Amino acid sequence: MNFSPYKISENFVLKKLNYIKDGKLSLENYDGKIHQFGNQESFLSAEIKVDKPTIYSLKPLNEIKIIKDNKILWREISTSTKKIEGPINWPLDPIERGDQFKLSLRAEGASLGSQVNINLIADEREKLNDLDEIVSKLGYSKSSWIKSINKNIKIDKDTGLTLLFSEKAPKSKELQKVKLDLSKEDRCE
Repeated sequence: MNFSPYKISENFVLKKLNYIKDGKLSLENYDGKIHQFGNQESFLSAEIKVDKPTIYSLKPLNEIKIIKDNKILWREISTSTKKIEGPINWPLDPIERGDQFKLSLRAEGASLGSQVNINLIADEREKLNDLDEIVSKLGYSKSSWIKSINKNIKIDKDTGLTLLFSEKAPKSKELQKVKLDLSKEDRCE
């Protein structure tokens, strides 16, 4: 048998992908053949702890949708001149206990129908952190914001990151540096 290095590497990768247990992955290769891996009934989920979470993608998006009960509640589509980049503050009414949303993200350059869907789930037993209440207590004090963000990053990353990227956060070189460092760290730069 004569296998090309390309075919050998393709077979190696496809065999390794068969080990996916949690989540699902569908790949279409160069000849149009679709390979599916993992549990096709599985979905990505994120438990929400703050009533107005920040949505943040490290890479530009072509489209973002927030869906509840199969209805699109909010949608943004990029244009040729304006990409969807950076943090997006929650654009809807605050999330309540027991709410469930689907966040649909389509990456820059991805074709229609090629999106990642993440179920956003708010525990029905736990009270969500009220972002407006926290912001009101912090006021305009840079030091209060920095202390609160540092504290929350350690115990509740959702709230800490939402405060860090809040449009109401005071302008601060220290906060700006943390945002840049986080972006670089997450991109593995």
